[in-house]
Amino acid sequence: MYVDCGKLDLAADCYINALKIRHTRAHQGLARVHFLKNDRNAAYEEMTKLIEKARNNASAYEKRSEYCDRELPKEDLQMVTRLDPLRVYPYRYRAAGEMCSLFLSCEIKISCILRVLRVCLRKCKL
Repeated sequence: MYVDCGKLDLAADCYINALKIRHTRAHQGLARVHFLKNDRNAAYEEMTKLIEKARNNASAYEKRSEYCDRELPKEDLQMVTRLDPLRVYPYRYRAAGEMCSLFLSCEIKISCILRVLRVCLRKCKL
């Protein structure tokens, strides 16, 4: 509730108190608070702590992939797929990445074709 109201320091205190009584999933809430404070590294580290403590940690790997940089999400999502192949998010993430690369390659091809067409049109006008 504190997070939704923007009271991130109070939320962090609540999550820390929950961790003191060994509430393992409070790591995820604390990671979200760090992320909202623009501290991705602390959020990543907090999710790593959850992964180390939790028994069923496919969802923790999935969530941690949202808090890390460039190549690390792929590793986390591959682990999610190994742990629980029925989870949908890793497949959606990969599909989105493929679509982005497909669109980029199409843009490059189209820009090359347009250049060739411009050259051809210039030659035809002369």
